[in-house]
Amino acid sequence: MDLICSGCPGTRGKLVDKGRGKAMTILNNENKSRFLLLGGILLASLIAVAYHLWLRSLPQRYTVGEIYEVKSAAKGDPHARFRYSIDGITYTNTVGIETRIRRLLIGKCYVISVPVGHEGSGSLLWEHSVPPGKIAPPEGWKKLPSFD
Repeated sequence: MDLICSGCPGTRGKLVDKGRGKAMTILNNENKSRFLLLGGILLASLIAVAYHLWLRSLPQRYTVGEIYEVKSAAKGDPHARFRYSIDGITYTNTVGIETRIRRLLIGKCYVISVPVGHEGSGSLLWEHSVPPGKIAPPEGWKKLPSFD
């Protein structure tokens, strides 16, 4: 079967079977919907990644955050809720965790990286645990602290 794109005014974007004269739509409505949905999801994901990278490129302050709750999502991985304070204001955020460590986390403290000007977007730094009793200054540290 030879298919050609018809140049006739009424065929707009259709392929025409030369042998039978039947028009076949390249993208039917169902395929258009799937294409738009996939494109929307991809665009939203790219925007989220770009925003996250932009936040990490800003100057950072560092403070101490404590994990106070661990919850399991209905159809997903568990996540931990943590709280931290900058300039006397307490913020909360969440981070995904592995199932096997969930019971070990409540009450543990970690360094939180906080973008200047976007204090509610702090990120928990798993590789930087904080010893018990260590308190951050109210404005946070300007450099990543070391607790060796």
